[in-house]
Amino acid sequence: MNVTDTKPKSRRQLVEEARRAALEGNWAEAIELNQGLIERFPRDADGYNRLGRALIESRRYSSALDAYTGALKIDPANMIARRNLQRLD
Repeated sequence: MNVTDTKPKSRRQLVEEARRAALEGNWAEAIELNQGLIERFPRDADGYNRLGRALIESRRYSSALDAYTGALKIDPANMIARRNLQRLD
């Protein structure tokens, strides 16, 4: 009997997948992966930053604003989120 182990991917594996999607310019996949990461790890400011970048690349500026604001709520000193919010203004 061969039972396949289907344990959920680690945070590190999910982050690498999200980064790979972004590097390949697959913004829809990057959005989906980062949203999934944020659902599992809601205090992940970097996940919000990656989501914001993917949303900007998809021209979804209002959603990107929300993502960067989310990052700042978690980490008020987050310079990436702060800088990108200024660019969106």
